[in-house]
Amino acid sequence: MVQTLSIKAARVERGFSQEALAEKLGIGKRTLISWENGEVDVKPVSMFALAYVLNYDIDVLRVPIKKFTNKSHLKCGFEIS
Repeated sequence: MVQTLSIKAARVERGFSQEALAEKLGIGKRTLISWENGEVDVKPVSMFALAYVLNYDIDVLRVPIKKFTNKSHLKCGFEIS
């Protein structure tokens, strides 16, 4: 089994600040923070860029899954826990 690292752990292990990694990837710092916190989904092309810049195999990086929020207009008759 392959050991996985969160984006934040991989970033810190490679010695990047949030600002430096965001600049290297051509994205805003807030976008990187959102990825690290699981607030937005990371597109596959961005995952490959992260893996390349951080010098990890793509299957080593783990991203948090975007959390579902309880929105009444999205209810479909069952609860997501």
